[in-house]
Amino acid sequence: RSISLELPQLWNVVPTGRPPACTTAFLERSRDLPLSVVPGRPDYKERLDPKFFAPLTVAADRLYSLQLNLARNTMIGLAEGRYLSDLDDEPEAAPWLETLKLRYTSFEDDADPPDDFWFLSYGAMTKLKTLDLTHFSPKLTINFVRPTVTSLCVMPMGSMYLESWIDILRELPLLQALVIDGLSIHHDTPYLPIPAA
Repeated sequence: RSISLELPQLWNVVPTGRPPACTTAFLERSRDLPLSVVPGRPDYKERLDPKFFAPLTVAADRLYSLQLNLARNTMIGLAEGRYLSDLDDEPEAAPWLETLKLRYTSFEDDADPPDDFWFLSYGAMTKLKTLDLTHFSPKLTINFVRPTVTSLCVMPMGSMYLESWIDILRELPLLQALVIDGLSIHHDTPYLPIPAA
């Protein structure tokens, strides 16, 4: 047991849904290693308390990979409850974040997902490579997309016109893998052949 407590590589994968004290222990024992946050439960059972994010605010600059199942109440709680909790008043910078995978898991009452994930500062993700967003509004994709992205997988809640996606793709010179679900095409949009590589 004492050996495992001293090996930071055993503690830099942080599962969601744990009490803040447990998350804090992972952060301390992982020392300065890059952090990966992964779902602690299957997406249909995950109900993250916004307080889970409080310990992460001090380690956001170590985030390498962030994979979350987010319910509506979690996202709203982050945005509205930050003034009443240990969260900072500003979203967190995550300059080393390379992988961002977010899945929206609330479908009750046909409520649309929020357009904003308050925890992250959009302007600070300068190394983002993999962006995977499921069941969010297309606006969230626009907020998160960066020229550094090489893999984009988007299954939005609602549709966005092909022309808008093309505008997004023009901003991704390094893109290698692409999956988009829910395209809407105007009836007068010309279909052009894709040139062979």
